Amino acid sequence: MEIHWRAPLQLKGFLKIVEMIIALLALSLVAGFTATNRAECNWWNGTKVCQITAKASYPYTIVNVTYQPSCEANATSDVLSGDYKQAAEFFVAWGSLTLFYGIIAILVYMFATANSKWEWVINYLILVDLVFHVVWVLCWFIASVEWAVVQNEMKSYIKTKVIHDKYLANSCNDTTYNEPGSYAQAAIADVFGFTSIVLWGVNIFWVVIDTSFYLQWKAK
Repeated sequence: MEIHWRAPLQLKGFLKIVEMIIALLALSLVAGFTATNRAECNWWNGTKVCQITAKASYPYTIVNVTYQPSCEANATSDVLSGDYKQAAEFFVAWGSLTLFYGIIAILVYMFATANSKWEWVINYLILVDLVFHVVWVLCWFIASVEWAVVQNEMKSYIKTKVIHDKYLANSCNDTTYNEPGSYAQAAIADVFGFTSIVLWGVNIFWVVIDTSFYLQWKAK
């Protein structure tokens, strides 16, 4: 069996490699991100300063709240209300599927395109590839938009509903500060998500020009 070793270096194969790298970075950033909020206030008896830290890690269903020992309170955890888990898991799952599909596509490019006897199979696989590309653009768009919305909702929820309403408002006389930590990692993941939309969208063109319909139209 012949193998087209240069297929990964040609445009469609190279774009697949880039898409897989971007997907790996995107899903890693989301799965490894921890939403953090820190607050400080004067404790209820007015004699101590309390530092409160809330952290929520993937899949963002539980927020863990810890105090400094001087606050005379124990560490607690609360259910992180909202659809954050669904959006985060969909984003990570789609990144994982992108890696899997990219590997399959490159193997097909390497083996199928090197054998002229498989022309009818190749024509069929190109159409399948085209459909998958359209689906991938749509799903990356949904995943990226959902994750962008969830970031802001989660930041606001932890800061207001968890830190302020459940802890500061009940245990503190005066709040010194109540600020969320950096969400840069989550934002960068979203940038990679939208980049994936562009890459898969561009790749649609290169798949289309390989279809038998396009080649027949061009030959006229």
